[in-house]
Amino acid sequence: LDMSGIERDDPIKDYEKIRQELSSYGASLEERPEIIVGTKTDLPQCAENVEKAKAFFSREGRIFMAISSVTGDGVDSLLYETAALVAQARRAIVPKAKKAVKVYKLRESEEPGIERTGKAWKVTGAKIERIVRMTDLLNEEAIDHLRLRLERLGVDERLEKAGAVEVASSVNGQIMPPVMGAAAFLMVEYIGISYVEVIKHAFLPALISYIALVYIVHLEAVKAGMTGLQSSNPPRPFVRKMIGFLTGLILLMALSFGVYYGLGWLKPILGDNALLVISLALAVVYVGLLWLGSRYPALEMDDPDSPVLTLPQTRPTVLSGLHFILPVVVLIWCLMVERLSPGLSAFWATVLMIFIILTQRPLSAMFRGSSKLGSDIYHGLDDLWQGLVTGARNMIGIGIATATAGIIVGAVSQTGVGLVLADLVEILSMGNLMLMLILTAVLSLILGMGLPTTANYIVVSALLAPVIVTLGQQNGLIVPLIAVHLFVFYFGIMADVTPPVGLASFAAAAVSGGDPIRTGFQAFYYSLRTAALPFLFIFNTDLLLIDVSFAHGVLIFIVATVAMLIFAAGTQGWLIVKSRWYESVLLLLVAFTLFRPGFWMDLAHDPYQSVPPAQIAQALDRVDEGSNLRMQIRGLDAIGEPRTFYLLVPVPDGANGEERLQELGLELIQDGDRTLVDLVTYGSLAADLGFDFDQEIVEILAPVDRWAKEWMWIPGLLVFVLIIGLQWSRRRPSEPATLPGGSAHV
Repeated sequence: LDMSGIERDDPIKDYEKIRQELSSYGASLEERPEIIVGTKTDLPQCAENVEKAKAFFSREGRIFMAISSVTGDGVDSLLYETAALVAQARRAIVPKAKKAVKVYKLRESEEPGIERTGKAWKVTGAKIERIVRMTDLLNEEAIDHLRLRLERLGVDERLEKAGAVEVASSVNGQIMPPVMGAAAFLMVEYIGISYVEVIKHAFLPALISYIALVYIVHLEAVKAGMTGLQSSNPPRPFVRKMIGFLTGLILLMALSFGVYYGLGWLKPILGDNALLVISLALAVVYVGLLWLGSRYPALEMDDPDSPVLTLPQTRPTVLSGLHFILPVVVLIWCLMVERLSPGLSAFWATVLMIFIILTQRPLSAMFRGSSKLGSDIYHGLDDLWQGLVTGARNMIGIGIATATAGIIVGAVSQTGVGLVLADLVEILSMGNLMLMLILTAVLSLILGMGLPTTANYIVVSALLAPVIVTLGQQNGLIVPLIAVHLFVFYFGIMADVTPPVGLASFAAAAVSGGDPIRTGFQAFYYSLRTAALPFLFIFNTDLLLIDVSFAHGVLIFIVATVAMLIFAAGTQGWLIVKSRWYESVLLLLVAFTLFRPGFWMDLAHDPYQSVPPAQIAQALDRVDEGSNLRMQIRGLDAIGEPRTFYLLVPVPDGANGEERLQELGLELIQDGDRTLVDLVTYGSLAADLGFDFDQEIVEILAPVDRWAKEWMWIPGLLVFVLIIGLQWSRRRPSEPATLPGGSAHV
């Protein structure tokens, strides 16, 4: 009871109201022992209420204790009194254990089913239900025995897997464009490329990671013998489904092209009136979508306590909320077509969202013929207010975290701790490139612990991205800056999964009822595909769609998706049936081959030919325009320390090697057998690349003609077909196929 009198004047009336509510909830609650606790008793104005309460409850024969959470007065006494009453109540209601408990040994049956019902999880299964029926639920030993039996049946493991899926999907949401937890907007500033390029490079890895997570859930469902919910849609032949899907896709593409080119044609004609006309057209589309959704009954809130037996119908569900996609369309349009700043784009999307929140209820009710204008407007205003309050509260944590992370970034830039980290990784990795990347990934996990997405990216990009760039150049690893930033960002985000911090794992365990630490380990196991991706796109930047054509990009998407599904099957130990250990190893090898075909091609044929530095003009003359030379450079760093590093030099336009060298802006001299940089033209390509006076060119590596690395996909796919054949021969005739897209399981 609040003794301060700030919210209510009379704590006795509060007590009587609580007793009345308990009585109406269940008569047996009135018989339970109780302790009345008065709080905030350290405040001066509480003395009168405390004395009044002591006198009242003393007459009633009830226990009253006054405590203060500020000073700690009375807290220990309250704990002791509570423990005594709990022990007394337990002895009163729990009978003594029976002398003999008969244990029924049941034959093994199917795994238990785990189903979410409201705020709890429902465990079903014939064996589970029989065990519960035979358990004396008033006996402590019997309940403990039941708990052990449920653990042996794998109920705990299933709950942890349910929570792990939630963790893995939430982490994937942080790496999926267009927002990426606001990190995408920071990458624009930090890397110096456009927002469209950030989205293009980050999209494919995030998409295939999501597809693999869906497939992992599918495999877990297959292994558990689970089936999907019954669809409430009218049955349709597969051909009609495909025709409907393709028709919708073609219409959407045609609409997108029409809007894109139509607005591009109208904006110059309309001039200053373009914004007004586009706003009116958007309002017409919004009203039309509301009218389309109003042709179906309004969706009702689900009862959280009732089980879900069938899936809702697709058409009414989609059409009833289709207008909510308009702010997302406006956001993406402003960012990727109009090329507005992220802040201005978010502003226009938010303005449209506010308009929708205020008007959707009155308009939908009017179209359905059941309008209550005053009530609908009030509910719209209330929705807007609640949204603004929630948004402001969420931004508090982000703002504080970003400001705090700014302190770390400032400390790094002023103290040079980043150089110390680079030295630490260099010493521990001993020049090994893969070990350097692994150490950087571990440090990203450590630095990202407990940080929200935005602050996470700021910290890991400031501290660890320069480490990969610096040490990579020294060891011949030259990758685009976006690949480096995505590498550290992925592992910084993985800190939300990995124990012991794993904030996302703790949150998911609270929902699923599983153990947080084991949920975290299971989630990390599910997220192995996300942890493998950064290593893959560091060595194969095609996965980031860097310098690839549209057709090549489509091919990479298809092959990368297949590779990620094969990787998921290998880590889960299941493809069509349970995989044998060597089949899982081969599946992982196939996935690696599809992701990184250049590894095997490099073993078969060296991709570069060493050219003496004195013959740089001949090397530039032999290679094609637009290709790259790799040059090993020896010189001094910014503080005068000697260092050796690699530069990737694009071959400029020119009729011969001498012209290309001149176009590069580089003049060289020979000092004995050494080739030194004599002059770097200001503002030239060589100056931008980092060439400087008196640097020595140690080695030049020129690309050679060889087979395309994609030829290595063929043996990898042949091995995959062989594994399918082996598992298909072990498949029982009654079992459904479990390849992606070939199963009725969900």
